[in-house]
Amino acid sequence: GMTRPRSSPRVRAATSSLSLPARVGLFLATVLALIALATACGGPPGEPVEIVVPSGASFADVTDTLGAREIIRAPGLFAIYARVRRDDRRIKAGRYALPTGSKWGDVLEILTVGRVETVPLTIPEGFRLPQFAPRIAALTGVPEDEVLAALGAEGADSAYSVPGPGL
Repeated sequence: GMTRPRSSPRVRAATSSLSLPARVGLFLATVLALIALATACGGPPGEPVEIVVPSGASFADVTDTLGAREIIRAPGLFAIYARVRRDDRRIKAGRYALPTGSKWGDVLEILTVGRVETVPLTIPEGFRLPQFAPRIAALTGVPEDEVLAALGAEGADSAYSVPGPGL
C-alpha cells in the first residue's frame, strides 16, 4: 500500500503553534479584557487619600503606593494597563488627593495631566520674599531655604507665571 509522507519538523512546529491571525486575535482580546477590567476596577469613589509622587519616582513605586493606599485594585494589572496606554512614563510629580477605589483611567488621567492638589495662598501687597517664604514652606513641606532659593532665582517670576516685574 501507500505510505503516508512524514511531516517535517518545521511543519509540525508551525501547526502546533498559533497562527499570526490567532496571535493577533489573542493580543486584542487581552487588551480588550484589560480595558474592560480597568472600567470595572473601581466603584463609587471613596474618601480622598493624599499621596505624593516625588520627582524621578519610578512607575513601580507609584503603582505600589496607589495599591497600598487602596486607591486602585490589582496593581499588577494596573501597571500593564498603564503600559498599554503608554501612560507609565508620563506620570507627573506632585501632591495628589485621589479617592480610594478609583477607576484606573481616572487615576492615570489625573497623574499624567498633573492635576495636583492646590492650596489657596494670599500674599498681602508689599510683602517681600522673606516674609512669605515661611508660609509657602509650611504649606508645601519644602524647607524654607529651598523656597527662598527657588523663588529668588533669576526668571522665577516667568517660570511660575507670576504677573509683574518680578517676585
